[in-house]
Amino acid sequence: MRRVLTYAFAVALLAWIPGAAARAASVDFDIQPRALRVGEAATCTFTIRGIDNPPTPGLPPLQGFQSGYAGSQQSFSIVNGQQDSSIVFTYQLVPLQVGKFSIGPFAYSTGSQTFNLPAVVVEVVPPEGSPTQANSQQDSSELLYAVLSTDQTNIYNQQVFDIVLSIYSQGLNIGNNISLMNMPSSGLSLQPFQELPGAREVVNNKVYEVRRFRAKAQALTAGTFTLEPVLRVPLIVQSGRRNTPPGFPDFGDSFFADFFGGARTQPVDIKPKPLPLVVQSLPQDGQPPGFSGAVGRFSFETQVKPSELSAGDPVTLTVQIIGEGNLENISAPQFVAGDDFKVYEPKLVAKDIDSNRGVGRKTFEQVLIPRSENAKMLPALSFSYFDPASARYSTITRGPYPLIVHASSNATAKMLQAVPS
Repeated sequence: MRRVLTYAFAVALLAWIPGAAARAASVDFDIQPRALRVGEAATCTFTIRGIDNPPTPGLPPLQGFQSGYAGSQQSFSIVNGQQDSSIVFTYQLVPLQVGKFSIGPFAYSTGSQTFNLPAVVVEVVPPEGSPTQANSQQDSSELLYAVLSTDQTNIYNQQVFDIVLSIYSQGLNIGNNISLMNMPSSGLSLQPFQELPGAREVVNNKVYEVRRFRAKAQALTAGTFTLEPVLRVPLIVQSGRRNTPPGFPDFGDSFFADFFGGARTQPVDIKPKPLPLVVQSLPQDGQPPGFSGAVGRFSFETQVKPSELSAGDPVTLTVQIIGEGNLENISAPQFVAGDDFKVYEPKLVAKDIDSNRGVGRKTFEQVLIPRSENAKMLPALSFSYFDPASARYSTITRGPYPLIVHASSNATAKMLQAVPS
């Protein structure tokens, strides 16, 4: 009864709040974890948003799995003025045999809408302690190892790209204070690593817990580099436990941990396989005039105000560069207005850059003053950048910008006409 009243109150509240628009309807299907052992439960969810009183989705019999409906949970929120209502239907799945299974695809229908849900692949390995597992010799490299990778195969000077650090572990409790040492001090600019959502993977028929960290890196010069970091991982061991995991040094128990109880931290250094990086120079062929070093993918927008004015009055050109890449290094494109205008240097008036994601925007303003009523047109303005994905230069041109300039009755403005820029 309490749940029904809460639901009704939430619906009434959302209906009362002015300007709260409902989000578009959507249905998501997921299974977590997607790597597991025989007999270990996984959670299957159908998340339905923006649909009132949706029917419970059916889960057909699945070969190799035992399934059961576990219930539903509703939630309501308002994000950026949009009403977001969702309900999550949950099933429990227990694998009964080893293999790689594709669960789905499904079609979910409600009213006049049908949603096609893609399949999810689940990999199942033998249970822990089975003969297959027992016959494998586990050493430190199987219990804990790390992989350093990048999302790019061709890297160019000044390019911003991702470096991903993945830590694979079996049956180990890893703390949060992970240190990455021995990274290059020159040739590469590296932002702090940000942890991504955890996952599970099957490697050599074993289930690993995987923690991933991603950092934005920028190549500062052309050349060949090899990343050979040392990773210091804090293993959390319960107090009083003398049996150190195989392959790791035994640092002994802390007196205070034994006295007060709890857990102790045992640091372990591991070395990922070296990662070679070959950074290429930007090509000279096809480099457009006025290219100032922008590398990435960008859009370019301009605005001129006012478009009607008197000679000697200022007109403001606003330039906005938005995109993904080396935004910190980008300056305003050079504007050549000709002798009919007095031109001032552009100024950066706004900057919003997320360095951890390598995206953002810059806004510049530049003041120009028409010297006489003959200044009828501001010429076109171009911005060029190099796109590493296509290995080509691109140029965006905006304008020209027509102006209506009246003769000035202001003596000061007429004096400005004679002042050279």
